[in-house]
Amino acid sequence: PAYAAGPAALILWLAALTRVDLHAMGAYGLLAILPALFWIALVLLTLGFAAALAQPGIRTSWLLAHVIALIAMLHATPTLLYGTLRYAWAWKHIAVIDYLLRHNATDPSNSQLSAYNQWPGFFTLNAQIVRLAGLRSALGYAAWGPPINNLLMIAPLVLILRTMTRDRRVLWGTIWLFYSCAWTGQDYFAPQAFALTLFLAIIGVVLNRAAAHRDLTPDQPRAPRAGNAVWILLLAPLVAAIDSSHQLTPLMLVLALAVLAVTRYRNPVLLWTLAAAVALTLAWDGTVAAPYIRNNLSSIVGSFGNLDSNATAPLGAAATASNQQQVIAYVDTAAALAVALLAIAAVLIHKNLRRSSAWMLTLAPLPMLAANNYGGEVIFRVYLFALPGAVYLNRRLLLPSSARPWTARVHALVFPAFLLLLLAAFAVPYYGKESENYFPPGEITAIDYTYSTAPHGSIIVAATGDYPGGNLYYEYYEQISWLDQISGPQRVLVERHPLDALRDELTVHGSPAYFILTRSQIAEIQTAGLLPQATLDQFENVTTSPEFTVVYRDADAIVVTLTEQPEPQTPPRPEGIPS
Repeated sequence: PAYAAGPAALILWLAALTRVDLHAMGAYGLLAILPALFWIALVLLTLGFAAALAQPGIRTSWLLAHVIALIAMLHATPTLLYGTLRYAWAWKHIAVIDYLLRHNATDPSNSQLSAYNQWPGFFTLNAQIVRLAGLRSALGYAAWGPPINNLLMIAPLVLILRTMTRDRRVLWGTIWLFYSCAWTGQDYFAPQAFALTLFLAIIGVVLNRAAAHRDLTPDQPRAPRAGNAVWILLLAPLVAAIDSSHQLTPLMLVLALAVLAVTRYRNPVLLWTLAAAVALTLAWDGTVAAPYIRNNLSSIVGSFGNLDSNATAPLGAAATASNQQQVIAYVDTAAALAVALLAIAAVLIHKNLRRSSAWMLTLAPLPMLAANNYGGEVIFRVYLFALPGAVYLNRRLLLPSSARPWTARVHALVFPAFLLLLLAAFAVPYYGKESENYFPPGEITAIDYTYSTAPHGSIIVAATGDYPGGNLYYEYYEQISWLDQISGPQRVLVERHPLDALRDELTVHGSPAYFILTRSQIAEIQTAGLLPQATLDQFENVTTSPEFTVVYRDADAIVVTLTEQPEPQTPPRPEGIPS
């Protein structure tokens, strides 16, 4: 079974992909339309991995193959099914890279994308990749971000876990747990995934150097200073890459290194890497990113110390969402709490874990809960950075004792069941919002046509920010996510008289304005509870109103403009968006 289950699971998985009808996607996203074959394949792969893990003579390469197959099933499935780039945020990242390709510079003055332009490391790197590969845009590979990023994390995870255990069952069981619990969706084509991989690599190297330093006997010579200097020089560019690419990860790195430094893991490489992380973070934030920090200082300070509101922001947002999205929010909260409680239980039961690097890495991100709400997402980021240590503790808790044979028999039943339960919990939040994350080709064609025909200086008014191609050519257009920013009297007007409110929104700017409403935006409006369904239904009348002219329409999107348009401020741009 240990050798047959994996190949059989892959065959069933590939067969399952041919039976998915994306047009049937509803409130539960992919979760409701993936066929039974997909879930059977996932169960079979999990049972095969558990059986392989129980065999003492199994080869490490076979365990690795199971982990790679798991990543393929979980993360390549949407990519293979859609054929288009997931996540509106990923499209924003494409826009920043395209700007770099056109201008060979960032645009720090752009208020909508100021964070990206002042932490441009990830985008600059990808602009160079696009040039070297002879591509027109990063769209050629960005859709493969989730499987690629998860594959890249395997080596750093192995590096970290080898300092914690020499037991292959623990090491590879922990890696499987990590991927089963990493449902936060931060593995897509984004600075966070790039920075997280570098973070794990730095922690892995530092822990290995600490282990080598700690394991020396008193009569063995310490590593020469030149040797330590080499490691520090190798790590410094990774630290700099994180500092130039992401706002939050440098702080997480400083916290992790600091927690390790104040315990028994201090060594020259760790201490100098910590010093470099602090210095480079302060240098970047005090110079390149200073305008962003100054402009957002009030919100940063305002959320500081608000532990309760920062930690519960996602549940607060779910209160106004659809019933389906509330279920998803409660499932991911329960899954996160289960991982945390099992980690705490492991430390309480096994006293030797209380000063372990796994426990230190689990605790290290927690101060960020009190520091900032990070747009309501800080709880998910804390969970993500604590996950490598937490799942190791989970695995240790579930490891059978060799002194008690009966526990091995119980473990043979409990551990696979636990893995399956975690994968079920993974699937709910990771696939449950795909009605918002999936952009059908018709939506992309509509956005392409709009940018190809709209004059420079036009205003692109999108119903929400959830659409493909948002912020493309942002130096030529102002993009507005309409329903995301209205409140009070404006929201009342939209709910009661949506077409009047839309006319006012398109008129007030004094430039040609285009309104975009797509299938994915409608899904977001419904799931997030942004508008009553009755109001949303009235927007269908926009195509028959004499005040509006239909610019583009297909089954997935509508683009309209005012029938009487203001004069454009600048001449039209001839070229379309990149393919």
